Amino acid sequence: PVTSLTPITPFQVWLAVVVVSSLSYGSYLLQKFLSAQGSLLFTSILGGLYSSTATTVVLARRLKQDPANRHEFQSGIVLATALMYLRLGVVVAIFNISLALELAGPLFVLCLSGMGLAALCLKLSRRAEQGEQVEVPQPGNPLELRGGLIFAVLFVVISIASAWSKARFGQAGIYWLAVIVGVTDIDPFVLSVAQGGVAGLDLRATAVAILLAASSNNALKAAYSIIFAGWRRSIGIVSSLVALSLLGCGLAAWLALRT
Repeated sequence: PVTSLTPITPFQVWLAVVVVSSLSYGSYLLQKFLSAQGSLLFTSILGGLYSSTATTVVLARRLKQDPANRHEFQSGIVLATALMYLRLGVVVAIFNISLALELAGPLFVLCLSGMGLAALCLKLSRRAEQGEQVEVPQPGNPLELRGGLIFAVLFVVISIASAWSKARFGQAGIYWLAVIVGVTDIDPFVLSVAQGGVAGLDLRATAVAILLAASSNNALKAAYSIIFAGWRRSIGIVSSLVALSLLGCGLAAWLALRT
């Protein structure tokens, strides 16, 4: 173990960094090579696999600059969040296939619901005045040494915090921690619990914690949309993300109470 405060080993930290960086870099390369197509829909899909939070910030800024295409940008942000659930499923499956199977149903429902809400935003755009062709935002290179080191440190810190919360407050402590870390980067938390970073936490409780973290992260993206695009332009985004958050919390409660 890295320390006596967590069962996480240096190998697990290294593996988590490699997996997350590889998924992000694959999406980054596709965006760079195929950006000439100028498809906001395609960019949103890859952005959700790269980082739905980063995609939300970029598209919210573009939404403020180009309000004529507001519904396209709103749809892109919601779609990126829908693909976040697919990304979560893939990441969890790499480390813990049993946990991935436990999460498969809820993540599938959330992904489809997000796609439906994104399609609704896109449908509304056809009733509005169309602006000029949307310029596709360019992603940043995710393979930076500083970024990898920060992720590794966060991974260990969150693993220690998870172990302490479980020992001090039981499963309820993990659930509250999931909500708190959801307003930052959920990857370190998800990979930590998926690799057994919290001793004594069963599959169902781990799945509930991941769903709560993802729901909390949607609230963060809704706040970013308001900050960077303004409240009036973000009503569709906020409504969709809040709906997904509530649905995620409902599915988490269903898992927790299921016999």
